[in-house]
Amino acid sequence: MSSRKYRSPADIVVALLRACQEGGSKRAIMFGAYIDHRQGTKYLDFLQEKGLVAVTEDGYGITPRGEELLAELSGAVDLLDALDDIKAASAVSKGIRVSGLAS
Repeated sequence: MSSRKYRSPADIVVALLRACQEGGSKRAIMFGAYIDHRQGTKYLDFLQEKGLVAVTEDGYGITPRGEELLAELSGAVDLLDALDDIKAASAVSKGIRVSGLAS
C-alpha cells in the first residue's frame, strides 16, 4: 500500500482473501490481514455470504470464486496505489507537502 492513510473496503477485502488463501482460524486470518475482531467478523461474514470464503475443517479458506475476485481486486488496488504514488511524487516535485510524506 502506498501513501493512503486508511484502507478502503477493497483493500480490506484483498487482505482478508489473501489471508484466507493460507487458510486458518478466524483469529489467524484477522491477524494476517491486520484487522480487528469487530471489523474482521463483519467482513468475513459478508465474504462467506457471497461465497468468496468458506469455513473448512481447518478454519477459513478461499473459494474458487474468491480467487477470481482476488485477482481482479488485486490488480485494481495495485493500480490505485501506483496512481497515489504518481500523485504524491508530482506534488513533492512541485514543492507541495503531501500528508504522510516528508518534503
